[in-house]
Order: sequence, then structure tokens, then C-alpha cells
Amino acid sequence: MDVAPPSPSKTMKVLQADALVKQYERTVLEFVQQQSGHFVAVTDDPTFSSLLRSLLHKQLALAESCVTTVLDESRIVKDIQNALKNKQRVLVFIERVLGHKDISFLIKQIKTAFESAKIVVLSNEADVQSVAFLHEIGADNFIAKPISLNNLVEKVASTLKPQSKIGEIIEKGKALLAKGTYEAALKLAEKLLQIKPGSAAALMIKGDALYALNQKQMAVDAFLAASDNAPLYMEPLNKLVNFYRQEGDTARELEYLQALDKLSPLNVERKVEIGGAHLGLGNKQEAETVFDKALKQARKQASIRIKDVSQRIGDIYVRRDPVKAEAYYRKALDSVAGAHTEDEILIYNQLGMTLRKQGRWKEAVEEYRKALKIAPKDENLHYNMAMAMSEGKRYSEAVKMLEKALALNPRLHEKSPVISHNMGVVFHKQGNAATAKTFFEHALALDSSFESSRKMLASLE
Repeated sequence: MDVAPPSPSKTMKVLQADALVKQYERTVLEFVQQQSGHFVAVTDDPTFSSLLRSLLHKQLALAESCVTTVLDESRIVKDIQNALKNKQRVLVFIERVLGHKDISFLIKQIKTAFESAKIVVLSNEADVQSVAFLHEIGADNFIAKPISLNNLVEKVASTLKPQSKIGEIIEKGKALLAKGTYEAALKLAEKLLQIKPGSAAALMIKGDALYALNQKQMAVDAFLAASDNAPLYMEPLNKLVNFYRQEGDTARELEYLQALDKLSPLNVERKVEIGGAHLGLGNKQEAETVFDKALKQARKQASIRIKDVSQRIGDIYVRRDPVKAEAYYRKALDSVAGAHTEDEILIYNQLGMTLRKQGRWKEAVEEYRKALKIAPKDENLHYNMAMAMSEGKRYSEAVKMLEKALALNPRLHEKSPVISHNMGVVFHKQGNAATAKTFFEHALALDSSFESSRKMLASLE
């Protein structure tokens, strides 16, 4: 029985697919051989590890030294640092869950510490919300396992550099923006829009260039057009949020924050921003509802510390509603109780100042005492306790606390004219005019326009 030969169209598709694979392989080879690139694989998945080594060592014949496998979460950052010592570029594969623990919080840490590092997140799940969130916190690409060898090399290559002519032009535009050659970037964006009308990436380059050239409304129009042409693309919305935040238009800022939240509802930090915007607009009930949602989401995501979210909400409330701020600072303290860390001390400090705003100086003193048990040599705690005692008109005790603070740091009053003035006020209230005068004079030396100290000095003459 004769077998019919493959059709010309089918043969062409096979040849094109083979050519693409070769292109992807060249990109990976260039990364290692010409750019001194290195791979760091944070994975406990033997199947993925085997596939990666098969690609690098068997298919591409690269040395085993081009990849480092990390299984210990605590060593990830150190191993990346070691790779960067002798290498120019690093691509990190990282499991979203390692040893049954969500380690996605490390993605943001890695991207912050090593901006040039490329990050590919590995996961068995690929729901839209999770992928959107991971991209927001720093992931450059995402691999849903299992994955084939050809798809792996395509993912790696596309993460390392654009694999199309248009992608290359877009990267060139971004490079022009980074160099500050905004007019050249604008011309390139216009050229790209002629080739590919409605390109969201080109519109983003255009918007960034126009904004840098102080053509703000035209920049906003470009960001809006980018969002309209790519409704799932979050970067244009982020630009609009930042624009209206700088303009002081909280209502429009909130509008685009909420649009982002619909696309990526797992982002706890943005929920806190939404709550803050509501509070700024006087929507107290809406703010509280969103803050509660943020805390609930944080509890679901093991990678986010309740302390961080509660503390940030407390910071938002502190000037508008000290009672609410106190409640959130206490939630933050409850989440780190007994940790005896700098974080705990900072929250005690913030809680003490919030209580003082409410006139509850005795309770503030008690919170400072708790903090001093953890950090007895923290001069700032002694100073803040002195201020609280002074507010309660316990001036002799306040002076003792100031003397302890100055013994720990003799230059504490040199930090700011406010601190020096406040010390002067306490010594003056206690009856030590000579010492008070010294602090008032120092406040004026730091800031000659500090009228409060000038008036106090005049009263001592």
C-alpha cells in the first residue's frame, strides 16, 4: 500500500517550526556563551530539573556549571549574588510553592535586589488572577507545568529577549527612554504605530516620551489608548494611577486603582491603596470595608505578613483617625508578639505616638516601657517616653528619660530642630533654664527660622 507524501503546506509548517526552535536555541546559547549568562533553578521538582538539564546539557551542549539548583529558601538571594559576581546576567526559575510553602514573596525581593535578573515562575496552576499578580510583583514569565522541551526553550528565549522584529523595536524604544532621548523614542513609537496600529507597547513608549517632554495630556491620551487596545494590560492603568496621584486628583486615581483591582484582585498592597484613596475622599465606611478585605486576602496568602498590611493601614489612619490607627497597630503587634524584632519596636513607637495624639499619655508610656524591655538602648524610645511624660506634666521623670536618651546618643538633639526644641521645653518646664537655653540655641543653629525656639529664648532673657 502506497503512503501519500506529506502536503507542501504541512512540510512548510514543520520547517517553520524547526526554524523557530533553532532561533530560540541560538538565543539561549548567546545568553550563556556571549553574555556570561547563568541560570538559577529554585525547584524541588525532579521532572522540571531533569527537563531543564536535558535542554541545557544534552540539546545545547552547555556546561553543567551554567545552572545552579537551589532547594533552601534561605540561600536563594545569596546564590543569586554569587552568580552575579562573575556573570553579567541571571535568569531565575522559581517555584511558586517550594516544600509546601508559598514563596512568591521572594519574587518581589529578588526583583528589588537584582533589577536586571529575569524571573520565570513555575507552578502547577495557571489561573488568570494568580498570573496577573505574579507579573505585578516582578515575574517576567510564567511556566505552567508540565511543559514540553520545545515549549521550555521558547519560554526561556522569549524571557531573555524579544523573538520578533516588532519586539526588538519595542526594546529599542525602551532603551531610548532609559537614555533620556525622548524625542527619538517618540519618533520610533510613531513609526511602530504605522507598522502595527493600536500597539499597546508602542502607545506606552509614546506616552512615556510625551510625559517626559511635559506634554502631559497627550501622554494621558496615549496611556488611555494603550489600555483600550489591550484591556488586560495593567501597565497603562498603573501610569494613569501615578499621573492622577501626582496631580492630586484622588477620585480619578481611585477609578484606575479599582480598574487594576478587577484585573488583579490578589494584590493586597493595592487594596490598601484603594482604602487610603477612599479615606482621602471622606468615604470612611468604604475605606474600612476595603481594609478588611486586604487583611482577609493577606491571611489567605501565606507570603504576605499580616504585620505589614496592618501597619500600613495604621499609617494611613494615623493623621485622620488615631483610634482606627491604634486598632490596626495593635493588630500588627498581635501578629509579631514575642518576635523581639526591630519591626515590633517600630510598631510600639507608632502606637505610642498614636495614643499621645488621643491625649492618652499614660497608655503611651506603658507601650514605650514594653518596647524598652526589648530594646533598652534605643535612644528614640527614651526620647518618646520623655515626650509622653511631659504631656502628663511629669517633668522630672521626663528629664530623667531625656538624660538616658542623651547618654545613649549625645548627638540625638542634632537630628532636627524640633527634637532640640522639645528637649528645651521639657528642661524649661522642669525649672532648668540654663540647659533649656542651650537646646533652644541649638535648634536655631539648625534652623534660624525656627520661631518657637526664638520666642522661648526671648522669654528666658
